[in-house]
Amino acid sequence: MRVPWLLLAAIIGLTVLVWATQHWWVTRGPSMGGRRREPTSGIGVWRVEAKVEQLHGRHPAEERHRVTVVLRDAKGRELETPGIGFAFDGTPLAYAVGAGNYYDRHPYYRLDGDANLRIAADRDHLLAMTCSNTPPEVMARVRTPAALSASNFQVPVRHPRHRDLVVTWTGLGQPAEVLIYRTMEKKDGLGNVTIEAGGPYAEDAIRHRIGGDASSRDRGQWTIPSTYFSGSADKVVTSITLEISAANQGEFLKPVHGGSAITAFQMLTLGVELVSP
Repeated sequence: MRVPWLLLAAIIGLTVLVWATQHWWVTRGPSMGGRRREPTSGIGVWRVEAKVEQLHGRHPAEERHRVTVVLRDAKGRELETPGIGFAFDGTPLAYAVGAGNYYDRHPYYRLDGDANLRIAADRDHLLAMTCSNTPPEVMARVRTPAALSASNFQVPVRHPRHRDLVVTWTGLGQPAEVLIYRTMEKKDGLGNVTIEAGGPYAEDAIRHRIGGDASSRDRGQWTIPSTYFSGSADKVVTSITLEISAANQGEFLKPVHGGSAITAFQMLTLGVELVSP
């Protein structure tokens, strides 16, 4: 009577082993790289991260437009899916895998200025997906923010470091976020110069929201105090950078993972050189 119990235990053990083997193969695969070769029918359980960016500077030549899509699994791992394609307003995105060894691969889809891309501001745009050479199917919609350009702002190219800087704007189409950070120069005893460039994550970066209501979007101003231009005994603030941005969230028209997002950005970057009187 003990044999059936042993047989049952053996069957259960074999079942567990087969399940574990299949689970390992699906999640890791022969590559052991941590990025799965997913079946092309899995878009409903993947996380889609799509960005539509319109980048501007003081001059038209600095304008750049691009669209980027990254697919991730539910755990956040980037997925290599060459059998899937995307198109933005009918223009296909190129599929690529970022350089690096197998453990540092970064697959993505990109459409940028190399394709002479120009994305209209304050318009609805469509992101479509193709699967194994099937016809494109619209999966998301996003409206780009209202246009941002240097003509909306009065920000000097050079400014005396001992004076407050008044930033003036007119004709904003929607509220915007202003990020300001500093670039500093340090000299040692031998005269060697070190440049310390600031950025969005600098501890001394300033963030400010403008155009919160219709009247302030039509015309407004904000003052950056001259104390922000002060350095220290061994450092001089040589310039500041203003990044003025607006963003809109879009919507997915097909089932995707709950962490998915499609976002349209407008960003205007203005540099200001600080000079001594």
